[in-house]
Amino acid sequence: MGHAQNGAIEKKIDSLIQYTKSIWYSDAEEALQMADIVLALSREHDYLKGEASGNNLLGVIYSIKGDFAQSMLYYKKGADLFREIADFPGIASCQYNMGLLLQDDGQYQEALKYVNEAYSYHLESGNRYDIAMAGMTLGNLYLTNNKGLNAVSYTHLTLPTTPYV
Repeated sequence: MGHAQNGAIEKKIDSLIQYTKSIWYSDAEEALQMADIVLALSREHDYLKGEASGNNLLGVIYSIKGDFAQSMLYYKKGADLFREIADFPGIASCQYNMGLLLQDDGQYQEALKYVNEAYSYHLESGNRYDIAMAGMTLGNLYLTNNKGLNAVSYTHLTLPTTPYV
Protein backbone atom coordinates (compact mmCIF):
# COMPACT_ATOMS: atom_id res chain seq x y z
CA MET A 1 0.00 0.00 0.00
CA GLY A 2 1.34 3.43 -0.91
CA HIS A 3 2.20 6.18 1.56
CA ALA A 4 -0.80 8.31 0.52
CA GLN A 5 -3.17 5.39 1.10
CA ASN A 6 -1.62 4.72 4.50
CA GLY A 7 -2.03 8.38 5.41
CA ALA A 8 -5.70 8.27 4.43
CA ILE A 9 -6.26 5.10 6.48
CA GLU A 10 -4.47 6.60 9.49
CA LYS A 11 -6.65 9.73 9.25
CA LYS A 12 -9.76 7.54 9.13
CA ILE A 13 -8.60 5.60 12.19
CA ASP A 14 -7.76 8.83 14.02
CA SER A 15 -11.27 10.11 13.23
CA LEU A 16 -12.77 6.90 14.62
CA ILE A 17 -10.70 7.38 17.78
CA GLN A 18 -12.07 10.92 18.22
CA TYR A 19 -15.62 9.75 17.56
CA THR A 20 -15.24 6.96 20.13
CA LYS A 21 -14.04 9.47 22.73
CA SER A 22 -17.08 11.63 22.03
CA ILE A 23 -19.55 8.83 22.84
CA TRP A 24 -17.91 6.67 25.51
CA TYR A 25 -19.93 8.21 28.36
CA SER A 26 -23.23 8.43 26.51
CA ASP A 27 -23.08 5.03 24.78
CA ALA A 28 -20.41 2.73 26.18
CA GLU A 29 -21.62 -0.23 24.10
CA GLU A 30 -21.28 1.60 20.79
CA ALA A 31 -17.95 3.02 21.97
CA LEU A 32 -16.81 -0.54 22.68
CA GLN A 33 -17.73 -1.59 19.14
CA MET A 34 -15.95 1.44 17.68
CA ALA A 35 -12.81 0.77 19.72
CA ASP A 36 -12.79 -2.82 18.42
CA ILE A 37 -13.00 -1.44 14.87
CA VAL A 38 -10.10 0.94 15.63
CA LEU A 39 -8.03 -2.03 16.82
CA ALA A 40 -8.92 -4.22 13.84
CA LEU A 41 -8.17 -1.51 11.25
CA SER A 42 -4.97 -0.49 13.01
CA ARG A 43 -3.70 -4.07 13.09
CA GLU A 44 -4.73 -4.67 9.49
CA HIS A 45 -2.75 -1.62 8.35
CA ASP A 46 0.17 -1.95 10.79
CA TYR A 47 -0.67 1.38 12.44
CA LEU A 48 0.84 0.94 15.90
CA LYS A 49 -0.24 4.35 17.19
CA GLY A 50 -3.83 3.50 16.27
CA GLU A 51 -3.52 0.09 17.94
CA ALA A 52 -2.07 1.69 21.08
CA SER A 53 -4.83 4.30 21.10
CA GLY A 54 -7.45 1.59 20.58
CA ASN A 55 -6.18 -0.23 23.65
CA ASN A 56 -6.26 2.99 25.67
CA LEU A 57 -9.84 3.58 24.46
CA LEU A 58 -10.84 0.09 25.58
CA GLY A 59 -9.23 0.78 28.96
CA VAL A 60 -11.37 3.88 29.41
CA ILE A 61 -14.55 2.14 28.24
CA TYR A 62 -14.04 -0.83 30.57
CA SER A 63 -13.34 1.61 33.38
CA ILE A 64 -16.65 3.35 32.66
CA LYS A 65 -18.34 -0.05 32.69
CA GLY A 66 -16.72 -0.82 36.07
CA ASP A 67 -14.46 -3.65 34.91
CA PHE A 68 -11.18 -2.92 36.69
CA ALA A 69 -9.27 -5.98 35.41
CA GLN A 70 -10.14 -5.48 31.73
CA SER A 71 -9.48 -1.77 31.98
CA MET A 72 -6.02 -2.27 33.49
CA LEU A 73 -5.21 -4.96 30.91
CA TYR A 74 -5.97 -2.64 27.99
CA TYR A 75 -4.18 0.35 29.54
CA LYS A 76 -1.05 -1.78 29.96
CA LYS A 77 -1.25 -3.02 26.36
CA GLY A 78 -1.66 0.54 25.16
CA ALA A 79 1.28 1.79 27.24
CA ASP A 80 3.50 -1.03 25.93
CA LEU A 81 2.64 -0.20 22.32
CA PHE A 82 3.15 3.53 22.89
CA ARG A 83 6.58 2.70 24.39
CA GLU A 84 7.40 0.63 21.31
CA ILE A 85 6.94 3.71 19.11
CA ALA A 86 8.31 6.20 21.68
CA ASP A 87 5.02 8.11 21.82
CA PHE A 88 5.49 9.88 25.15
CA PRO A 89 2.10 11.65 25.28
CA GLY A 90 0.47 8.27 24.63
CA ILE A 91 2.51 6.60 27.37
CA ALA A 92 1.59 9.42 29.75
CA SER A 93 -2.10 9.08 28.91
CA CYS A 94 -2.10 5.35 29.69
CA GLN A 95 -0.05 5.85 32.86
CA TYR A 96 -2.38 8.60 34.06
CA ASN A 97 -5.46 6.51 33.29
CA MET A 98 -4.01 3.55 35.21
CA GLY A 99 -3.31 5.87 38.13
CA LEU A 100 -6.90 7.13 38.13
CA LEU A 101 -8.19 3.56 37.96
CA LEU A 102 -6.03 2.55 40.92
CA GLN A 103 -7.10 5.66 42.83
CA ASP A 104 -10.75 4.76 42.28
CA ASP A 105 -9.95 1.26 43.57
CA GLY A 106 -8.38 2.68 46.75
CA GLN A 107 -4.84 1.63 45.79
CA TYR A 108 -3.39 5.07 46.49
CA GLN A 109 0.30 4.15 46.82
CA GLU A 110 0.26 2.28 43.50
CA ALA A 111 -1.72 5.11 41.89
CA LEU A 112 0.98 7.56 42.95
CA LYS A 113 3.59 5.64 40.96
CA TYR A 114 1.57 5.74 37.73
CA VAL A 115 0.43 9.35 38.02
CA ASN A 116 3.93 10.49 38.97
CA GLU A 117 5.32 8.83 35.83
CA ALA A 118 2.63 10.52 33.73
CA TYR A 119 3.42 13.85 35.40
CA SER A 120 7.10 13.46 34.44
CA TYR A 121 6.19 12.83 30.80
CA HIS A 122 3.86 15.84 30.82
CA LEU A 123 6.59 18.07 32.25
CA GLU A 124 8.86 17.03 29.39
CA SER A 125 6.17 17.71 26.80
CA GLY A 126 5.29 21.11 28.26
CA ASN A 127 1.54 20.49 27.82
CA ARG A 128 0.21 22.82 30.52
CA TYR A 129 -3.25 21.25 30.67
CA ASP A 130 -1.85 17.76 31.24
CA ILE A 131 0.72 19.07 33.74
CA ALA A 132 -2.09 20.72 35.70
CA MET A 133 -4.33 17.65 35.66
CA ALA A 134 -1.59 15.24 36.71
CA GLY A 135 -0.22 17.69 39.29
CA MET A 136 -3.62 18.18 40.90
CA THR A 137 -4.20 14.43 40.94
CA LEU A 138 -0.81 13.95 42.61
CA GLY A 139 -1.76 16.58 45.19
CA ASN A 140 -5.01 14.75 45.92
CA LEU A 141 -3.23 11.40 46.17
CA TYR A 142 -0.67 12.82 48.59
CA LEU A 143 -3.49 14.28 50.71
CA THR A 144 -5.20 10.89 50.73
CA ASN A 145 -1.91 9.32 51.87
CA ASN A 146 -1.57 11.87 54.70
CA LYS A 147 1.40 13.53 53.07
CA GLY A 148 0.15 17.09 53.27
CA LEU A 149 3.48 18.77 52.56
CA ASN A 150 3.84 16.87 49.29
CA ALA A 151 0.21 17.71 48.46
CA VAL A 152 0.83 21.41 48.99
CA SER A 153 3.99 21.20 46.89
CA TYR A 154 2.22 19.65 43.87
CA THR A 155 -0.79 21.92 44.22
CA HIS A 156 1.53 24.93 44.32
CA LEU A 157 3.42 23.72 41.25
CA THR A 158 0.20 23.42 39.25
CA LEU A 159 -1.20 26.86 40.14
CA PRO A 160 0.45 28.60 37.16
CA THR A 161 -1.13 26.02 34.84
CA THR A 162 -4.68 26.01 36.28
CA PRO A 163 -6.10 28.48 33.71
CA TYR A 164 -5.62 25.63 31.23
CA VAL A 165 -7.83 23.20 33.16
